[in-house]
This record gives sequence, structure tokens and C-alpha cells, in this order.
Amino acid sequence: MKQEIQKSRVLVFFAAGLILTTAGGCSQSGKSEVAQSAQNRIEGGDPTLLRRIGDSQHSFVVMGHSTFKAKVSSGEIDPTHSLKAIRTLNGMSDISENPDPAAPNLGNSDGTPITSNSLIFGLPFNLLKKPMIFGSVITQVEDPNNLNLGNLKLADIPSFQVKLKLNKNQNHSFMVSILDCGQDCSHSTSTDPLLELPVQGLDLFQRLVFVDLSALGTALDLTAIRKGDPFLTQFKSKSSQTARFDYTNGTLVFDVVTQLENQNPNLSPEDKKEASITNRWFLKTESPFNQSFNSRPAAPGVGFFMTEKSPSPLIERWDFDKKKAREGIKYYLKHVPAQFQESFASSFDEWNSQLLPIVGKKIFDYEFIPENDPRNELLVTGDVRYNIVEWDLINKASYGGLGPSIANQYSGEIFHANVLIQGPRIIELYTKWFNINKAADGLRLEGRSNEADKLISTAILELSSKKQPSNKAVFNLNFGKNIQVRVRSQDPALEDPLQAKEGFDPIPVGYTYDSYMNGYFHDMLTHELGHNIGLRHNFKGSLGASNSQDRSIKVSRSVMEYLGRGYRQLDHVGAYDLMAISYGYSGIQPDHTDWFCTDEDAANLNDPTKSAECTPNDATDDPVTHYQAQLSRAIDLLLAKGETESPDWTVSSMNDQLTTTLNGLGAYAVSAEHTSSNWINFFNKPGRPIEFSKVKDYILIKIKDIICDKNYNLEIELKSSDSGKAKARDNLSDLMLKTSEILKVVYSSEDLKCSVN
Repeated sequence: MKQEIQKSRVLVFFAAGLILTTAGGCSQSGKSEVAQSAQNRIEGGDPTLLRRIGDSQHSFVVMGHSTFKAKVSSGEIDPTHSLKAIRTLNGMSDISENPDPAAPNLGNSDGTPITSNSLIFGLPFNLLKKPMIFGSVITQVEDPNNLNLGNLKLADIPSFQVKLKLNKNQNHSFMVSILDCGQDCSHSTSTDPLLELPVQGLDLFQRLVFVDLSALGTALDLTAIRKGDPFLTQFKSKSSQTARFDYTNGTLVFDVVTQLENQNPNLSPEDKKEASITNRWFLKTESPFNQSFNSRPAAPGVGFFMTEKSPSPLIERWDFDKKKAREGIKYYLKHVPAQFQESFASSFDEWNSQLLPIVGKKIFDYEFIPENDPRNELLVTGDVRYNIVEWDLINKASYGGLGPSIANQYSGEIFHANVLIQGPRIIELYTKWFNINKAADGLRLEGRSNEADKLISTAILELSSKKQPSNKAVFNLNFGKNIQVRVRSQDPALEDPLQAKEGFDPIPVGYTYDSYMNGYFHDMLTHELGHNIGLRHNFKGSLGASNSQDRSIKVSRSVMEYLGRGYRQLDHVGAYDLMAISYGYSGIQPDHTDWFCTDEDAANLNDPTKSAECTPNDATDDPVTHYQAQLSRAIDLLLAKGETESPDWTVSSMNDQLTTTLNGLGAYAVSAEHTSSNWINFFNKPGRPIEFSKVKDYILIKIKDIICDKNYNLEIELKSSDSGKAKARDNLSDLMLKTSEILKVVYSSEDLKCSVN
């Protein structure tokens, strides 16, 4: 029967006797699996729909709501208020009390009737109390210009091993409870349900219990927890519907779309609009997991994502020993522009070649999906049946790249991963960076350096305002009362920045836009794939950079490092990454335990136990020298060094750069006593102290050597106008205030005061 495109909720039930038997985090036969999805996919819309779908092992029947009501009227389906249904449900649920037969319950748990937007799901009796895997991923946020809501994409609930059981809620209505089994479903199951689905009726002939899956949408609790942030309180849930149903290879998925209405009273009528959030839920059996999977604990010196539910934390990693993984974990790449496909492919190829000696097989298989390929609609990022890299054309977010994976939280076995790339916004930002720097270089060649500085400073303020929401919300999401949603984009361990903070950095010498961006995207995807296979950030990677003038030799020992604009296009899988993978996937203990630190270890002026050498902003193998150079460059711009015109840069326009630089230098003074014994690249440099007790004074001297240079007065006097001189003086004064404010936990204003002699 030809599939019709539908637009409202549908009625879905399993044929009697269905047992879900096989599922996989990676595709065994990508094209045939997606083709099966195309045959089984149903869109909502036709209330009279009656259609049978499935495969040779499993059969499904899908009904529209009118068909369902007709079957209730004909007696083929017994509503929950019927005595026959009550007796059967009580027997199945071991509950003796009966709801009042005079109170019809053909609808949701609150008694509201079934409407054309309701989805009823027929669950075979024999699936009750059987172990299954249950979870959800937010796959789409339909408010493409809202960066806050856009950050919700790929938020997920940790996968649960569950059993489904009939119960009654506090209103004495029958519910199918989703119960967390914990690590082993063969033992007793928790009696506190994760979620409850209202029962709508029974088909005793086919042995089906009908439940209202739309409750999964109404159970979405969306709030913003940033103090004083009213952002999300403006949005109220208006409705919830199931938009589509799909089944492939033993995995049932269905999309529940929750409509949010902006109820801000200060908005004009034309500004009021709706947003929608799509959750793709899944049910599968335990078969994706290898019962003999070799779980591993953490090891010092390497960093992996860790399980949250196991008795003791375990590292998260793929099971490359599975037969179905011998040809590599299959990825589909969507919407990647042709000009960057080679750099994306090279990321997969690099991991394959580098890890072949360690794991003994190619770990990745990949396929670019053409834009006119119908599989684009079927391959949804976040669908646990597929691993996808998406150049995101619709959803806007404040990050540059995001690479979450989903793992069995009791063993650590990864079974699903995705990468989102904010491609259009990255292209917009970096095209402007290249164009502005190119125009500025032309002005300088004409002797118009002041105009060049003004061009860049103005652009930096504009780009900075666009790289993230002006009032970034911090979300707290729950389903029901027990399930905490993981908002991956607000996890520092996963959220990779849209752009570096070195806004005034020039284009690296010798690079065109194309050559730079291909290197940039190679680094970005290689980094995100590193997250996908379990690796966390490593902010000590750049400490292993080559000290050669030719930085193309080696810019970091880890692709999991953050590098600035001058270096990231050169980054590749490094010695640390190989050492970490050797432990995670082969059990080989790391040779070096001082090569790694990550997000929660990052330097912090308010915490002297955090090492100054753990920072995502140092860029080179010698952070102190790097920060000194950045501070000197900032002052050159604030004074328009060598120019007679008034400076166009201000402390405000380079706020990010100055904050990063001063924090980086101050961290050495703050943390020396507690962390200097583990420093790698400080004491081995000429002219530096050899005792931690002298580090604080040394850093103070280096800062004052830069901000108190007496030659600055000569630069000020070079200005041809009184207003130019005044602005240069104001910039220096503002810099002093900025320095004192940031470093007040280390040095007093008196310490930082410049000598008058």
C-alpha cells in the first residue's frame, strides 16, 4: 500500500506476539536499513488511517484516531471504563480496586477525551515486564533564530533499562508505568515509575493494551535556572502531539512534538510566536549491548567520559570487538558543502590510520549523503539507529561544534553518537574575519593604519555580539518527576566554542580562506569524533607543542585541546590521544600521567588548587610568554602605536582578550604554591625563578614591565590632536582599572601601581 503523508497524530499498535529482538548502535547495512525505515515510516495526518507495516519478523498496524474510535464503537476495542477491561486490567496489574464504571475514562489520565491530535499505542501483553531500553533525544527545535532554544538540540535523557508494568495512579486511573530496572532487569524492579502512560483501552483478541504516548510530551518540564532570567518563563506548553512513527531492525522510534507559546505580555501581537521541540523516543531490547563487554575504570593521566549509574565510574567507549563493528562504526554526513567534504573525510581517515595499530581494525566507516537523496529526511540526528555528522542548516546555537555520545550507564559501552557543526554561522564569522583582515592589510599598505584598526575593532564588537545569546539561558529540563535531561550544549566538557577569543589576531601567514577553513574543519571534526569515541578535552595538549619556529611541525600533543586561530588549522591526532586510546581500548596503562587536564581542572583565580598550566587559552608550549605577547599587542592597539591618529581600539572592544590574558598570567601567581610541583613548562625557561615562592613576584614584574613602559608617554605625544592624546591616556587608565579588577585576588592596586620615576 502506498504510504500517504499525514499531519496529525496517529494511532499505532503492535501486532500480537511481537517481540523486539535486534538493535544496533551502528549500521550493519546502511542502505538496506534506511530503506526499511522508508517503508515503515508514517507521518501523522489521516484520522481514518489503517495500515499494516513491518518486516518478515515483525508486523505493525497503524490507525488514525477515527479508526480507533470506530473500533471502540464496534466493540473490537474495549475502553477502560468497560467492566471487561477493568477485570482484565486488574488481573494483569494485581490491583483489586476498581475505578467507578460510571465515570468514562476514554481519554487522558485527567479524563479529557481523545482528540484528533492524540496518539494511542497498542502494546502487546507479552511485552509487559520484559526488559527494554528506553530513552529520548531532542532532535529539533523549530525556532531557528533563537540561540537559547537552539542549544537544546541533542539534549537527551540517559538510556534506561526498563520494564513496563500496569499500575494505577493517585486518581485511580490505569497507567502503564515505565520502571527503571537498574543494572539487571532479571531482579526486582523499582516501584517508583520514571513515567506513566494513560491506558485507553484493550484489544483482548489481539492481546493489546492501548496507551497514550502523547503524555510523554505533556510531561516535559522546561525551566530556566539562571538567576533572574525570565527567558523560558515566557514559553508555555500549548499542546503535544506525535508527528511520526518509525521502526527499523528491532528499534521503535516515535517523535513527540511539544508546541510552546511565547506569552510575554510585553510583546506586540505580531511578535507573539510559537516554538516547538521534537523529542525522538526509542524502545529497544538489551541486545545492543555486549554482555561480555570489558568495562574499565578511570586511569590517571588520560581522560574519558564516565558512567553515572554504575556502582563505581567506568569509562565510556565503543565495543570494537563486536562482529558488527569490524567494518567500522557507520556515520552518515548530511549537508556538508562540497568544498569542505575532503577535510571532513580526512578526519575520519586520520582516526582510522592512527588507531589501526592500536585496535587492529578500521574504526570508522562513513558516507556523504547527497542533497537530493531521500535519505536526508529519514536520517535524523539524534535517532539512536544512526550515527550522524550534520552541518546544521536549520538549528542555531551558541556553540561551534558538539559531539555527544550515548552509552550504557552501567557498563560504559557506547551505542550511539552524533556531531553537530554550526556550519553556516561559522562560515559567516570566519568569512568576515578574512575579509576584514584582508581589507585592513590593504589600508596598511596605503599608510592608513588607523583606518585599518578602526575597521577591525568595529568588526570585533559586532562579531562578539553575535557569537552567543545576549542573555544565555541555563536550562533545567525534566521529564516527569524523576528523569533529568542532559543538556549537552551547556556541558563544558562538550560545548566547543564558536570562535576563539583572540579577536584581534591576524590571519596566519600564507593562508587563503580555503586553505585555512579546510584545516579548521579538519581539526573541528577530528576533535568532535574524539568526543564520540569517549575522549574528554585535554588542556595540557599545547604544552607538548614543538618550540620550532615552524609551528606546522607540531602544535599540540592532543587534538582534544582548544587552540587559537593561529594554530587550530594545524592540529591533528597527537601522542596523548594515542596513549589515551591505548588505555581505553586496549587496556595499556599510560606512560605519562602529567599530559592531561580537563574542564573541571582549568585554572581559576579563585581556586589556588587549579594549575595555571591547565587552560584552554594558552595556545603554545610556553603560556607565560604567550600571554605576555598578547598583553603587549593589546597595548599597541590601545595606543595605536607608531601612529599619529587617535586609537580606535578601547578596553571594552577587547574585553575578552584582556580578560583571558590577565587571568592566564594571574593563575601562575595564585596557584604556584599548590600546583607548581606539577608544572611542565615554566621553571625550565631562562630567567625564571626556580622556587614557587618567587613566582608571584616574577609575574607581577612581567605584568608591570608591559603596562608601565615609560615609552608609552612618547606614543601619546605622537598623537596629532588633543582628543587623540586624551583617548590614548584614557585607554591606559582603563587598562589599569581592568588589570586591577581582574587581578585583585592576587595583587593590590598598590602592587600594580606604576612608578612615577
